[in-house]
This record gives sequence, C-alpha cells and structure tokens, in this order.
Amino acid sequence: MYSQGLDLRKYNANTDRAGCLSLREDRASDGEFARFLDSHPSHFWVVDLGGQLGACGGFDASTGELLWGMVRPDLERKGLGRYLLLFRLKELGKVPGLVTVRAVVPAAYARFYEKNGMKLAGISGEMAEFRMKLQVCTS
Repeated sequence: MYSQGLDLRKYNANTDRAGCLSLREDRASDGEFARFLDSHPSHFWVVDLGGQLGACGGFDASTGELLWGMVRPDLERKGLGRYLLLFRLKELGKVPGLVTVRAVVPAAYARFYEKNGMKLAGISGEMAEFRMKLQVCTS
C-alpha cells in the first residue's frame, strides 16, 4: 500500500517537530512528548508519506525501550505501525549486548503489540507493559 511515496528517515527537529506533535495531541498534551523531541533523540524516526508525516517512533538504545510509537489516527490499521515497529526492532537488534525489548503503552494498543510478538508483562492503570526477547540472525 505504501510502496510509493514512503520515506522512513531519521527525525529532524527543524522539519518534523510540528508534524510529530500533531500525530497524537491527546497523548502529548502534558508536554512530555515535546520535551522528548526537544532533547534531540538519536534513535527516532519518522515515516513521511509524500510530504506528510504518517508515523514516528524510536527507542532508547541503553535500555531497549521502545519510545513514542505513533501513527496518524486516519492511517491506523493499515500496516504503517507494524512497518515502523519491525524497523525499530531490527535497529535494536544491532545494539551490542541488548537482549530484551520493552514497551510501555496505553492498554488500548495491547492487541497490536501482542499480534506483533511481544508478551504482556503487566498492566498498571491504563498502561500495559510488554517485553520481547531479541533474536538476532547472524547469517
């Protein structure tokens, strides 16, 4: 579906900040996401669909935690989130010594992470924690 016009690239604070903030204003209303973007994250990417941001997400390489994975609401359930998740998992597989990936996400998105191989580790309030053991192929 996205074979034409899809560009997965590193986040650029000058050109992508506003687009990332607009993806999910409800999840970023307390300013935490804006502060994260302003910290110039080194492991954060955007999915550009012909000039419009469709998704963004990253990870913390020191902990293996997936961070701020978001898809534009009108593009959910079309494979874009899975595409970004699999890319991030592939990139995490390149981090020396990292064996476990962790994600803490709104419980409403639990099914997405389960369908993509992550195991539920617990639920606290409206948040769910998922874990996955990295399996890195060497061939």
